[in-house]
Amino acid sequence: MRLLKREGATAPHDNATCALWHLASNGDDGPVVVARAGALPPLVRMLSVGSPQGQEWAAAALERLSHEVSENQHALARVGAIAPLVLLLGSELNATQRHAQGALLNIAALEASRVPVVRPLVSLLDVRNADAQIKSAELLAMLAARSSANAAAIASEGAIEPLVRLLGDG
Repeated sequence: MRLLKREGATAPHDNATCALWHLASNGDDGPVVVARAGALPPLVRMLSVGSPQGQEWAAAALERLSHEVSENQHALARVGAIAPLVLLLGSELNATQRHAQGALLNIAALEASRVPVVRPLVSLLDVRNADAQIKSAELLAMLAARSSANAAAIASEGAIEPLVRLLGDG
C-alpha cells in the first residue's frame, strides 16, 4: 500500500493498482481482504492522479471491490469515490468509462448512496462532453430500470429536463 501513497513515478503505482484489481477479483473474499488492507483511499486517489492506465485499473479495482459487498460500498461512499468516478465517465478510454460506471452502479445499490450518485450524474448531463453525457444518461437509465426508488430519486434530482434536451430536435 505504500507505493500507492507515494508521490512520483506512475509505473509502480499503475502496477500496484493492477495487482490490487486482480487480487480483488480472486475468490469471494478478495474484495474484503483488499479493502481491509487499506486499499480504498489510495485507489480512490489514483482515479484523479494516476496515469490513464492507472485510472482504468483503479476504476476496475473499485468496481470489483464494490460488487455485492455492502461494507465496501459504504466505505467507498465515505472516502469520496463518487465524484472522481463520475468524472471518469468522460474519460477517453472506453474501458475506464465502463469500470467507473460499474463501480457507480454498485455504490448506488445502497439506499444511502442513491442520491449522492444520482445528483452528479444529473449535473453531468449539462456538461459539454459528449462521452460524459452519454455515459451519464446510460447510467441513469440503468439505475431507473433497477427500481422505482431509483427512478423517483432521478426524477426528483431534476434529470428529466436535461434528458429531454439531449434528445434535441429528434
